[in-house]
Amino acid sequence: MLNEKELKSKTLSELKKIADKSKIKYPDKIKKDDLVELILKSEKEIIKSNSIKKSNETKKNKEKTSKTIKSIQKKPVITENSDKLPDNYGKDKLILLIVNPYKGYAYWEFSDSTKNEHGLQNNNIDKYLRLYDITEKGGIDKTTVFQDIKLNNDCSSWYIDFDKPNRKYIAQIGYMKSGKFISVISSNSVVVPRDEISNEIDEKWIINNEKYKLILEASGANVLFTHDGSQELMKFLAGNIEESISSGKL
Repeated sequence: MLNEKELKSKTLSELKKIADKSKIKYPDKIKKDDLVELILKSEKEIIKSNSIKKSNETKKNKEKTSKTIKSIQKKPVITENSDKLPDNYGKDKLILLIVNPYKGYAYWEFSDSTKNEHGLQNNNIDKYLRLYDITEKGGIDKTTVFQDIKLNNDCSSWYIDFDKPNRKYIAQIGYMKSGKFISVISSNSVVVPRDEISNEIDEKWIINNEKYKLILEASGANVLFTHDGSQELMKFLAGNIEESISSGKL
């Protein structure tokens, strides 16, 4: 931007070029001083316009920032415990899981309506988990094989010892009334796995030549077979099996 002194030092022709560039309208026959005044006036208006524009932008940015802050303040405050799961979901459920052939795990919850109906909120009522063996009979109402586990009043889960592996079980939680078991909720049924090596000898369990070769290479027996023949290989494998049995690895 040129000041008044710099403008007056220029020729009329140079001033007209400046005016044309800034799109300033002026008469064809205009005096030099009048053109200088027009140019200065135009530049002042441009400065004023830019200042107003900048002020409006600043105001808009402040309003936008203020809205953003208010929006953030309206959002729920996240506490350190907000990511924790609820203690219960207000439903009646009993889930029975298998840990291994001899141990299981059960967890449960009662709805408020069920608690009120059976008075389960009363700590004077002893609650029991009854585990049924339904392998032979196929249902709770048909079997007489079960075990009762007395539960702590404030617990919601329990580890269970299965009597036998390779059996089918189902559980109920309830309480005793006049010597009779009153069931409140029932679980899913589970089939406990066996605790022994499978006796299946179908072809689908046979190791193919490719896998057998990989096993030999991993054990180093392939080198022994190449140098000493199949008899030495069998002795090698038999020795390893006997050692594993005596050490308890198998």
